[in-house]
Amino acid sequence: SYPGSLTTPSYTEGVKWLISNKKQSISTSLYLKARSVIGYNARSPQNAPSQENLLNLYAES
Repeated sequence: SYPGSLTTPSYTEGVKWLISNKKQSISTSLYLKARSVIGYNARSPQNAPSQENLLNLYAES
């Protein structure tokens, strides 16, 4: 597990992400149904506190 935040607005912090080392399978139809409801729900990776944001540095160059 690791600490983080939500990947959609409001990007609330204090979320504990649980990671499994076992692959979970779903059918293509279930995936497509979920995707049609959820849409794209990820944001760009965020830098750690006190680290320079590499995406911003790249955009400024």
